[in-house]
Amino acid sequence: MKPNKWGTEFYLTCCADTAYCSRLDIYCGKANDDETAIAQRAVVKNLAQVLRGQPAQRLICTDNFYTSIPLSHKLLSMGHSHVGTIRKDRKGWCTGIEFSQKRRPKRMDTGTYRVALWKDHPEYVALTWMDNKPVRFLATGCPTRPTRVSRRERDGSVSVVPCPQLVRGYHEAMGGVDVHDQLRLQRYSIQRAIRMRKYYKAIFLGLVDLAMVNAFIVHKIAMRRRGKPVPTHAAFLRALHTDLINQTSEDFAGRDDMADLVAEPLPRVPRALEKTDEMNGAKRRQWLCKVCSAYAGAGVRSFETSFFCATCSRAKKGRVTLCKIASPPSTRQFAHVRSGVASELEERNGDPGGVAAQDKVCKQA
Repeated sequence: MKPNKWGTEFYLTCCADTAYCSRLDIYCGKANDDETAIAQRAVVKNLAQVLRGQPAQRLICTDNFYTSIPLSHKLLSMGHSHVGTIRKDRKGWCTGIEFSQKRRPKRMDTGTYRVALWKDHPEYVALTWMDNKPVRFLATGCPTRPTRVSRRERDGSVSVVPCPQLVRGYHEAMGGVDVHDQLRLQRYSIQRAIRMRKYYKAIFLGLVDLAMVNAFIVHKIAMRRRGKPVPTHAAFLRALHTDLINQTSEDFAGRDDMADLVAEPLPRVPRALEKTDEMNGAKRRQWLCKVCSAYAGAGVRSFETSFFCATCSRAKKGRVTLCKIASPPSTRQFAHVRSGVASELEERNGDPGGVAAQDKVCKQA
């Protein structure tokens, strides 16, 4: 693979509702000189992986870089509808529905359109819709009944323009990739902030940006389902950076999965917390408590501690830091305590019955 002076092409497959990137394909050049329609092949390959084992009858939206008649035909054979803008120089495009004007004249109403159907395959629709400029659409399995779509003018006002249903479906579903690109490239991008001499390093930073945007999208969905406040993009990144700064070599020494830590019950054996000997200047080094970190709500800072459980650390193959003293939870901090954490608190507080442990969690900072 050689660098391209115009940049490296990423073929993304994103959810239209959440903008989550499910799969990407990096263009690495032609496999041979006769290979054509590489972008269209990438669309089919990505969709085959993303939608494998799921019901068909999905609406696939593409921009004019990907849209072509062979792609629509392939997606239709896979059981999916397709709509996308298309370039007028694509092979097989119906030139009879083209407007002679390059811009909409004042005497022409906004939303005027021309439609052509394939006689042998009426599910194929070609459409030229006049906005400020003519916009060309190719669709399969999409309705053409009249409807309206909202358009934002240059002065910021919103106008309602008549259009066929397939145009509205395109506008509603095409925002996934656009929103993902806005989050990845226009806001807090590591790739754009750091200039690299080696092109493959810039590609790596772009993949890091993509992973952080996906993490932010998943975090927003999880917070909505729990009925908690959804953080802004900047607040999420600040929390992520803080957690990364607090990582030490002990956190990378072994498998330290927080979900397993709070979900899997630990064996009940007598043990006591030990204090670390590592120093950070004149003070002992501190880490975030694993229990507090697992159950901390939005805007709640976890308690830092120098104590850890040696038995748990050996079992989890990584340092398990815990608060030395447990106290009743605040209503803002934790909702409940799972069984695995309850056993930990039970042993810390000397409660063999396990009753008081159900109502105790680590102290909040």
